[in-house]
Amino acid sequence: MKAHDEDLRKLEQALKSAYHQPAQREQKRNWKHNVMREIRKIGPLQQESTNGAYLNRVIWRFSLAALTIALLLAIYALSTGFMPDNDVATIFMNDPAGILFYQPLEIL
Repeated sequence: MKAHDEDLRKLEQALKSAYHQPAQREQKRNWKHNVMREIRKIGPLQQESTNGAYLNRVIWRFSLAALTIALLLAIYALSTGFMPDNDVATIFMNDPAGILFYQPLEIL
């Protein structure tokens, strides 16, 4: 216990003496700039890439491509007069039993 108290007293004394020396404190005013300069010297850390990071990047790029294709198909369909509801209605009117029973069950 005495050793701990002695160490604590030495630490307090060192902090008090450092606080009361303004000359050294004024020299250290640019310490933030010096620290940042040292950090910049180290440079960026090399990150180990994982498969998840590559997969995430691929998914986002694929989604952009899929959106572009979907928009182009929608513009093409609207410009050519494509109406799927008319086609489905025509098939249903010509053969209502076929579209309801045979086609889902793949009988014919």
